Amino acid sequence: MRSGICLLVLLLTALALSAEFPDLSTGRRIALVIGNNNYQKVPALKNSVHDADDMAANLTAAGFQVSVCRDVNGVEFERALQKLKEGGAGADVALFYFSGHGFQIAGENYLAPVDAGSSEESILRHQCISCEMIREVVESSARFRILVFDACRNNPFASTRGGSRGLSTMQGQAGTIISLATGPGSTASDNEGGRNGLYTKNLLTALQEPGLDFQGVFRRAGELTYEDSSGSQQPWVSASVIPFRFRFRGEARSAPAVAPASGRNDQLAGGASLDTFANLTSGNGRYRLSVQGDGNLVLYRIQGSAADPIWSTQTHDPQGAQLTMNKNGILSLVSRGGSVLWNSSKAPAVGTFHLEVQNDGNLVIYGGSTPTWTSQTAERQ
Repeated sequence: MRSGICLLVLLLTALALSAEFPDLSTGRRIALVIGNNNYQKVPALKNSVHDADDMAANLTAAGFQVSVCRDVNGVEFERALQKLKEGGAGADVALFYFSGHGFQIAGENYLAPVDAGSSEESILRHQCISCEMIREVVESSARFRILVFDACRNNPFASTRGGSRGLSTMQGQAGTIISLATGPGSTASDNEGGRNGLYTKNLLTALQEPGLDFQGVFRRAGELTYEDSSGSQQPWVSASVIPFRFRFRGEARSAPAVAPASGRNDQLAGGASLDTFANLTSGNGRYRLSVQGDGNLVLYRIQGSAADPIWSTQTHDPQGAQLTMNKNGILSLVSRGGSVLWNSSKAPAVGTFHLEVQNDGNLVIYGGSTPTWTSQTAERQ
């Protein structure tokens, strides 16, 4: 199946074969995220601020130090870039993300602040932000650089002499990867029926998958976008040699044991927590409780390679969440921002509490040996 992503084959081959490249997955990572909706002189967009907010939350959950800007004018845009340059000195990974209007003039790409708007090419060049300038700023900030432009909507400056729709090809230095929401010269969907632009929606999904390296994230986002658009939108990625390994969220993790000496993975002790992407699994391996990257807590029935959800908290937070078995007997799902997303009922008993994923598919909180709460999902064996 076509993925719609144009990655350089030599880069992928070299990176896949080289185990000696340093791994930056635990290094210092910074990001500047910008979303522009409310354009003053050209048609406004619906989803770009949502794109920026959700991308900032996702990157924060992945360990980035994020600066997020909404509806910025030209002066604010340049000021944000200068802060990225100054604050990013010595960082291992720097990421720039923009959602809004973008276009090309004579093969050079520009991003539009909210106050841009002119029929004169020379004025428009001055009002907008050159993508090459952005690339140079980001490349001065860190060892590994990622630039994402979800800015290929219909060109609002199409009447400008020399203006063209979409963005043109871009190439960075060694250690830079550049992603466009669609292929050069093409336009991307703002996905007006949804919360996010089509590419950003799928990039957010890919970023939440644990264990994917940066290649896998962009490949997966491209595949999803190609499928959702029936092939009309084909994301594009450019990179030269990248002599680093990097994962946004690290390897897939298992749940911590109920206690250091217990060695059990079907229980969560009072006072213990499960972080985003962690799991508890029943002793017979047929049921798995997962803290998902979207802030939902889900109990799955495992049948071979299939996983069918049978219970969930029906919660959502793009930053992810943490599940805690409180010592008072209440099980809590809390967002990374500290908001309580879900609680079990108050325990009627006292004692030492723990949560258990039972072999019949039931979640049970015990106070000592007495059940104090259940998900009522027991299945006939």
